[in-house]
Amino acid sequence: MSGRLLNNMRSVDIVARYGGEEFVIILPDCTKKNALAAIERIREMVASQPVAVNNVQVPVTFSAELAISDEFTPEQLLKEADHALYKAKQAGRNRIVCAKPTAVCS
Repeated sequence: MSGRLLNNMRSVDIVARYGGEEFVIILPDCTKKNALAAIERIREMVASQPVAVNNVQVPVTFSAELAISDEFTPEQLLKEADHALYKAKQAGRNRIVCAKPTAVCS
């Protein structure tokens, strides 16, 4: 999964594993609109490419949380993003949720 993410990011972006199946993606100098577009592009790419496990194609989904640094302190970013990810998973997965009260981005 990390290879798929890295291949679809800019050279200045940072992708890091944050737990078993979770990743943190940092998009420096990126507007909220551009960040949403980038994450949506990744979500669509991941969903369209199953993973082969023991010669069986397994579908994969991608849920994302978006936290904008202008809206949160650095300490709040991960906390707010984690809450938004929980909301995305509870809402059925394979979606993007903004780390803002009741703001679903996609």
